[in-house]
Formats: sequence, structure tokens, C-alpha cells
Amino acid sequence: MMANSILENKRILFLTWPAGEYPDKIKNELTSMGGKVDMYFSSPSKNFLYTRLLEKFPKLKKKYYSSIINSISRTDYDYVFMINAGVFPEYFIRQLSLVCAKATRILYAWDSVEVYPSAVKMHSYFNRLYSFDSEDVKKYPEMRFLPLFYCNESYVVPDNSIKYDFSFVGFAHTERYKFLKKIRLFARNNDFSCNFKLYLPSKIHYIRGKYIKKLFPEAKLNDFIFSPLSLSEVDQITRSSRIVVDLELKTQSGLTMRSIETHGARRKFITTNPHIKEYDFYNQNNILVVDRKNPVIPKEFVDTDYEILDENVYKKYSLRSWLITLFGA
Repeated sequence: MMANSILENKRILFLTWPAGEYPDKIKNELTSMGGKVDMYFSSPSKNFLYTRLLEKFPKLKKKYYSSIINSISRTDYDYVFMINAGVFPEYFIRQLSLVCAKATRILYAWDSVEVYPSAVKMHSYFNRLYSFDSEDVKKYPEMRFLPLFYCNESYVVPDNSIKYDFSFVGFAHTERYKFLKKIRLFARNNDFSCNFKLYLPSKIHYIRGKYIKKLFPEAKLNDFIFSPLSLSEVDQITRSSRIVVDLELKTQSGLTMRSIETHGARRKFITTNPHIKEYDFYNQNNILVVDRKNPVIPKEFVDTDYEILDENVYKKYSLRSWLITLFGA
């Protein structure tokens, strides 16, 4: 009832980066909560290479943002909800704040300030600011701390059909490749199974990383996937895994999506992020923090079962709970 009372028949302008299926999940949840949502992306294309190309032609991007301003100027919005101000130009956010001056403007930082330092000068255009990064919240008192969310409500019923001991799905930046290579070696030496899906946007990225920059010179083409998995495919891998493995960027202290999704799926988790120990769902039986250069995994951590937590600790991190916090504050 709380969610509906907040958003029933409210007009919401949702602006975000093209982050896979997550924007549609968020929009659909807002709609199910009674909101009327218009969604626009930070780029006119979801294609990674085309988006990068547009950075070289600012006039094309300016034309795209002008078209958004023209479209939204016809509507009186109750809320403007933006994810990651750093991927939008300041002139657009300034225009947005003028056109939607009567709306409550909410910003959520899905990346740390160190990744998008330009975002800090956008803070003044918003009424409410949230970040997934607890360290950024300490530095910028105008921000409130709010971890990420998991989407799949079917996680409430655990699926015990385990196929893999270890799994990973994510972007194949250099550190992750080296880190997972060590996990794979541990698994092989202890007769454990792995399912690692390291994603690169194109084979050009593979050639560049292997032969030009020599970031992973020993890598093979079949070590990577070149099409992102759907959320349902990621969900299935997570539910079929005993342990999900992750390595966050050094520039962030906030927990990755995979951290929260693994919690929602009630699966064990290995991470290099020590900040996870500060969260209410941390349980040393379920979560192992390892060194990013020298990961040590006790065999008993793999062999023991996941320990179920209080039901409220799962509900707290659902997508709906996340949105209620954002819009209900």
C-alpha cells in the first residue's frame, strides 16, 4: 500500500544509461507501483561502439539531448529520476532542472565519484541524492547511502539444483581475468567445477587487449563471450551455482549488482570487497572476502551449505524496496 500511495498516477521522468535490462526492470516496477513513466537514455543507441563514437561528435549528442528537452517540455512531471549524472552533460541537466522545476528531482549514483568525477558539480540540480558507495556518502554529506537491488522475486523460493561450484558473469576487465584464472586453478586442483562468463563488447576488444595492450597475452578467444547474457540467463547460472565469485573495481567501495543479486538468490559469495562486512546480510559462513592478488579459499567454505538469514534482510534489497526508499523519503 505504501508504494501505491507514493506513486499512484504520478508522472515520472526516468533518465538513465543503457545498462542492459535493468532500466526496463526499473521502469516496469515503477509502473506496477502506479507511476506513469517516460524513459530516456544517455545515448541514442545501446551499441557500445556507436556510443563511444558519439563522444567524438558532440553536435550529434547535443541534437539528441535537445530532442529530449523538446519532448518532456509538454508534460508536468511529479518526479525526475536520474541514474548516474556523470554520463549526462551538465548543459542538459541544467535545462532539465529548468523545464522540470516543479518536480522532485532524484539522483542515484550507480558508480563512484572517482569513476565519474564530473557528477559532483551536478548535485546542486537535485532535491534528493543517493549513492551505492558508502565512502562517497562520507565525503559528500548531501548524499544518502542506498545499496543496489535484486530484481528476481522468484529468489524467495531457493532453487537447489546445483550444477557448478563456482560461477562468474561480468565484464572482462584485466584484473578480473587474472583473478578468475587463480580461482579456476584452485577449482581444478580440488575437483570443483566452474562456469565463468567473461564479457567483452567485441572481438576488437579481445585483439586490442591480447595483442596490442598485452593485458591478457595468454588468453584464448573462447575464454570470453561477446554478447551479454540476459538477466534470466544470469539468474539461471546464479541459481545453479554453489558460489558466485566477483571482483569489484578498485575505485569503488559500494557493492556490485552481483553482490546484491547473489544475496537475493541465497547463494554463497566470494568477493574482494572488504566493505561487504559492514552490511546486515554479511555472514562469514555465506560470504568470503579474499585478497584480489592472492585469493585463498578454505575448502570447508565450499563444502558447507548456505545459511538462511532472516526474511526481512532479503526483502530489504528487492527492487521494490529500493524504489520505495528513493521515492518515499
